[in-house]
Amino acid sequence: MQARRLSVIFWGVLLLGALSWEQGCSKLGDFVDPSTQPVVTTSFSPTPPIVLPDAIHHWGFENSGADDGTTSGWAGNLSGSATYTSNAAQVKVGTYALNLTGTAGDAFSLPSITMPTQMTIACWVLWTQGTGNPNTIFSNSTSTVASQSGFRLYVIDGSGQVVFETTDGTTIVQATSNSNLHTGIYAHVAVSVDTNNVASVYINGVTGTSGATQAGFGLTGSAFIGTMASNANPFNGDIDDCRVYDQALSAAQIQLLYSGTN
Repeated sequence: MQARRLSVIFWGVLLLGALSWEQGCSKLGDFVDPSTQPVVTTSFSPTPPIVLPDAIHHWGFENSGADDGTTSGWAGNLSGSATYTSNAAQVKVGTYALNLTGTAGDAFSLPSITMPTQMTIACWVLWTQGTGNPNTIFSNSTSTVASQSGFRLYVIDGSGQVVFETTDGTTIVQATSNSNLHTGIYAHVAVSVDTNNVASVYINGVTGTSGATQAGFGLTGSAFIGTMASNANPFNGDIDDCRVYDQALSAAQIQLLYSGTN
């Protein structure tokens, strides 16, 4: 009798333990067959790469003939005593650069052109101080007075500041860089004009200033790299790898352009 009672107790305890174990396991979410669970995946959108559009005009000054490798027309020619130099100290991109002595009439002259309304102009310049006058990098303006419609990108002799000047034939408007060029050192100079007629001036990929342009400033006519159309205010030094884009490049794109040819 005693043995039977002990047996009943034993089996009762065993059954109770089994039930407790089953209830405990059912509460443990970790003990689930992973093969029966949905697969969780993680997705992300990477930052799109910065892309440079193609320049609509590009002058490498590689001594390759009258057109000098320019795209979409706008063939140019050396004027005055301007030359191509292969001196390594005077070349930034490629094998040659445009060498100018600050003498009236020295330039790379272009035929009648039409600049885009929204645009970016970018050039490498090695400036030599000493002419006493503004040093013109790129211009279609024939005069420094407001009555002549056009644009001019130039360096102030003395301070080394870069100016983008526009006029509609009545009023001159200027956007002047806060930083300045240093003589004897190549610098990347760029200016963009956006849909709001705002010009941003960059030196070595960094914007130094932004300012309004004169709405309706002249976009057509002869243009010159290294002087004004009237041969005034010639550039003293070297210019290399000039480009024109038909849009206002972003700050990141201009930084990429500077870094890519640095």
